[in-house]
Amino acid sequence: MAAKKKAELKTPKLASKTILLLLAALLLGIVLGVGTKLGWDFLTVQKNNVGLQASKTQNNKEVVPPTNQNSLPANFPNDFPFYPKSSLKTSWTTQGELKEGISVLWESDDAPQKVAAFYKEKLPELGWSVNSSFESEGSYTISFKKETVDGFVGIVQGEGGITQISVTLGIEIISI
Repeated sequence: MAAKKKAELKTPKLASKTILLLLAALLLGIVLGVGTKLGWDFLTVQKNNVGLQASKTQNNKEVVPPTNQNSLPANFPNDFPFYPKSSLKTSWTTQGELKEGISVLWESDDAPQKVAAFYKEKLPELGWSVNSSFESEGSYTISFKKETVDGFVGIVQGEGGITQISVTLGIEIISI
């Protein structure tokens, strides 16, 4: 009888890697779902589609263009690469006690693999350290960090074959 109770108490353990993959997929799904919903709401209110072109620094590297009211949040890092064949759909910010959160959604006609390859190459070129890269069923998540900014980019093919590029940043608030 005691052996039967011990056998019943044992439960199969999931490998920690599997748990991390499931959590990453869940987080990506939540971010993309919220981003898509907010993007759709933004587009229905504002009929002007703002197409952004890459600007070049003195060393000819692609960076985010200067911001204005119809583009990126003011604190979006100016050295963060954005995919050149993409258009900005929406962006929003939130602020906590220790960090400011920024989320931006772009869309592109290029395949998710091509967009992911771009970020895997450009982030390190511009001084961002890539912490991890995850691929699952054609979706990509790349986490990164530079100084007081960390975050991730999620890349997935959405409806109509359009690739959605969601960038989420956490920027440490430096108090004086």
